[in-house]
Amino acid sequence: FQALLPLLGPGKLRVAGFDSQTGYGPEDQLEELEALLKPEKGADGIAYDYLDECLSTMAEQNIFPPSHQIVLFDMQLGKARKLLQKVAAGPDARRRERAAFWLQNLRSLQAAAHDYATNDPSAKDSASFRATDSNPRDAQMADNLLWYLRQHPREKVICWGALPHFANKAEALENDELRQY
Repeated sequence: FQALLPLLGPGKLRVAGFDSQTGYGPEDQLEELEALLKPEKGADGIAYDYLDECLSTMAEQNIFPPSHQIVLFDMQLGKARKLLQKVAAGPDARRRERAAFWLQNLRSLQAAAHDYATNDPSAKDSASFRATDSNPRDAQMADNLLWYLRQHPREKVICWGALPHFANKAEALENDELRQY
């Protein structure tokens, strides 16, 4: 990857992540979301602290916090989604662009939260983990990548990742478990 570094920057290649399991820290995410929504009526009704607790645990431990309820998480994201849809339909082009990004980001965060709450990857070791355990994550990565491509239809895109995540015909892989992706 280091050979690509000189090719990155303004007017050069851009790097964008599409994996719902990685990204910048939850505190940065929530600060940006809160700042974007602050001018909107009802933005103070979003429990950013609750979301921060959930996202911090997800980022640090790859689990949905057992002390929290996924339904409350969904409700808070629903409030944010409603306001983001309003911003996305507004007159300010920059805010519309950020709102579109955030609508996709919320889909990604919600998918990860549901995957963690349902599958609890932290409870699996190398003996109990199966390739199919990655299917919800892979589906969300595909959704994120397709969203990016729709937003930037004229860009050339290089995808960098592990082969099984990109396999179109998993049955062609030479590993019985990976064929189940």
